[in-house]
Amino acid sequence: MLSNRILVAAIAAVVMSCDTFYGISRQGYMAVRPPLPCIERVIRADPSVRTLQYREIRENRGLFRKLEIVSSIYSYAGEDYQSEFWIEKRANGETFVRHSSGGLHALYPQERADRVRPIMSRIERKIHTTCDIDFQDAELHEYCSGINCDKDAA
Repeated sequence: MLSNRILVAAIAAVVMSCDTFYGISRQGYMAVRPPLPCIERVIRADPSVRTLQYREIRENRGLFRKLEIVSSIYSYAGEDYQSEFWIEKRANGETFVRHSSGGLHALYPQERADRVRPIMSRIERKIHTTCDIDFQDAELHEYCSGINCDKDAA
């Protein structure tokens, strides 16, 4: 009986320690790294964006061979939302892009998702036309967790 309780407690601890993202995430790979100053100008110029912060993270990953990963992260916020446009240049030359709005461990309100998805799409379209980045080639895939994302709404 005690071993069953320990097993249940161990499983609960593992499940509770998982980081569950709730919200909208669009991600994919691109052939080239987008021009960072252009991305910043586009995000800053969007009428819904009130604040924008940039940070860069350099990591060395790999067990036997150190592989440098450079992540450029644009965190921006509007009146009632926060989003990130994340560009990760990997050591193998690939560029991974993620555009997301949401957070860990807390449900994302459907009403906010319905307002934010068109903002994200508008920023992506503007990056496409202004920075000459084709997100169609990037094959950005949208993932929604804890909300309903109607594919035609954004």
